Amino acid sequence: MIYNDNDACDRDALRQNANRPGAQECRRRGQAGQGGRAVFVGDAMEEDLDALGDLAGRLGLLGVRMFIFHEGRDPGVGRAFEHLAKLTGGACCRFDASSARQLRELLAAVAVYAAGGRAALEDYGRKKGGDVLRLTHQVR
Repeated sequence: MIYNDNDACDRDALRQNANRPGAQECRRRGQAGQGGRAVFVGDAMEEDLDALGDLAGRLGLLGVRMFIFHEGRDPGVGRAFEHLAKLTGGACCRFDASSARQLRELLAAVAVYAAGGRAALEDYGRKKGGDVLRLTHQVR
């Protein structure tokens, strides 16, 4: 799910048309830390990593940051998720499926970033510590 307050960014990201004015606005906003955000929570990846990497790179160029939360301990899936998040300048964190509190804190950090940008996320990460602080260190 891609979300922000500029529907043109969502449409252009999905169309993968980097020359449209909306995509240019996404890039401008992304450079200012105001691009869209995408959140994925999952435990497996069955799709082709190269194809997903291409899409993640395109989203990254549009300023869309992916926040991926990995449920489980599969190291191959974890590496793939980390790669996709890194391509967008986002972050990937593993979480324990039995800890709703942990996932709630990580999702709250994404909301803080979406509302206030990197500076707000850094402040929130310092206050919360733990996994939230580790997430903060990954975001470009």
